[in-house]
Amino acid sequence: MVAAIGAGANGLGALFWVLTLRYSDTALASTLVYLTPFAALLFLAVFRGTPIRPLQLAALALILGGPLLERFARRLS
Repeated sequence: MVAAIGAGANGLGALFWVLTLRYSDTALASTLVYLTPFAALLFLAVFRGTPIRPLQLAALALILGGPLLERFARRLS
């Protein structure tokens, strides 16, 4: 049962990833994927009381900063 659930979740995840890359903005899609660990941190903070450290917030700023710089550079050129 665990293998079936894992294969289903991974299979659907891979399918949606391929469709997202094919039909949307690649920079935006990759940013959303990199936000997944931060979403996990938020869940841990809310449900387990784990503090979010400043280094983790700095990492979030870097993750969001790349696509923002790319969009600004695209508009300027």
